[in-house]
Amino acid sequence: MVFQWGKSGKPEGFRFMMNDGSHEVPIHGGDPIFTNVHKSTARVSWPVGKGAFEIDMKEKSLIIKAKGQLSGDWFLDLYVAGNAKTAFREVTENSASYEFDGHTYKLAPKQGTIEKTDNGSLYRIRPQNRRIVLLLADL
Repeated sequence: MVFQWGKSGKPEGFRFMMNDGSHEVPIHGGDPIFTNVHKSTARVSWPVGKGAFEIDMKEKSLIIKAKGQLSGDWFLDLYVAGNAKTAFREVTENSASYEFDGHTYKLAPKQGTIEKTDNGSLYRIRPQNRRIVLLLADL
């Protein structure tokens, strides 16, 4: 599953990826199922092989859990077009800083890590104990 935008053949956005031997490859799965847990939480369950990713989206947080038998080495990479203007500024102290319309904010994991990459993505988010918990905060 990919949270993406961009042009045909050149998707942009967060990509679920995994290490397959010596290569980093996109994760492929079935059709996602969307449900409203309650008025402030939407859930996506995405079947992948003998497991699933469960994603809870709230106003100030995003929680991704690996369920069942999924690859132990999965992660998210954020891709954008090479010359695209984005709100992203930098990765610092395990967070990604953004600025939009004069307002600074950050994406910080409560569980998991954010790191710089050299594969063309802006940054990578790695899970901790099969979970990524992101806090969305104003600065």
